[in-house]
Amino acid sequence: MSDPIKYMPGFNNEFSSEALEGALPEFGNNPQKCPYDLYAEQLSGTAFTAPRRENRRAWMYRIQPSVLHAPFVPAEGEGWRGHGAMSEANGYEINPNQLRWAPLPLPGAGATPPGRTFARSLMTMGGHGDPCSKQGLAIHMYACDESMGETAMMNSDGDFLIVPQVGELTVTTEMGVLEVPPRHIALVPRGIVFKVDVAEASRGYVLELFKGHFELPDLGPIGSNGLANPRDFQAPTARFHDEPNSPWTLYNKFGGKLFQTTRDGTPFNVVAWHGNYCPYRHSCMTPHGPDAPTFNAASNMELKPHKFDGGLAFMFETSCMLMLNKEALEAEHRDVNYFKCWEGIPRSFTGAKK
Repeated sequence: MSDPIKYMPGFNNEFSSEALEGALPEFGNNPQKCPYDLYAEQLSGTAFTAPRRENRRAWMYRIQPSVLHAPFVPAEGEGWRGHGAMSEANGYEINPNQLRWAPLPLPGAGATPPGRTFARSLMTMGGHGDPCSKQGLAIHMYACDESMGETAMMNSDGDFLIVPQVGELTVTTEMGVLEVPPRHIALVPRGIVFKVDVAEASRGYVLELFKGHFELPDLGPIGSNGLANPRDFQAPTARFHDEPNSPWTLYNKFGGKLFQTTRDGTPFNVVAWHGNYCPYRHSCMTPHGPDAPTFNAASNMELKPHKFDGGLAFMFETSCMLMLNKEALEAEHRDVNYFKCWEGIPRSFTGAKK
């Protein structure tokens, strides 16, 4: 479909979108016969008996049922191997030091081979808990230079929060398409099928939440406008493809491991949908930096407005103690001299009041 990509503003709103006029049922969610002979499916993001204020679900009206695929088998080939529970038995260590990694090398640079897709380039850096018990989180990096093409992915373990650092991502989901350049984020909730296409070598970061779903913080003392308002988020509008005979591969991240299956026809065949459980994109534009040069420069510069255009900092913040992947600790892109960046902070205390 060549129509311009459009979005609907809001977060946890009750959205509705149809790519063909009249594709949404006029009454009810699951009529005896859906318009256009579509199949009705409900995707639940919470227990279906959850209170209304907590309930997350979406109804999708698709050309073929999503259950039409071969049995899942462990994923083959090189690439991401999964993580399981974040424990020493699974190759994770606890480390009290300040640690820093450079971004992953782009494919084709250094030891990173070319021809890597988003799904197969994920590297788990660390995390906490266990996806099987729906407790905790994981932090990943990705570096890819190949579009997923006729390959899609779903995450049965948790929500993906994707933060591009280099290269724009085109994230196609069952509910529509998200354009996600750097300085934006994409949120793909658990269970929603998606694929990532790139036009150039790309890399970035992924935060995975095993328990519940991402929510906007309460406003409290910061006032009525907050830092991220619901209207700043954008949900996709319905777009579908009708490719009944094309062979597709579908990955499923399940219990920290990667499985795959095949199916005839694209999974992106949702003609219409409605509900409050969907993917989003969001623009992020607030930078900061705490190292010695930044501290010294900011402490002594003239107090006047300064334009910052040298980068964008973000933070995955948690109260959990993170277990670190041994492969990440031994990776070439780890900065083993990170502790030295504070050595230039001087002792300025003299006892005299200034």
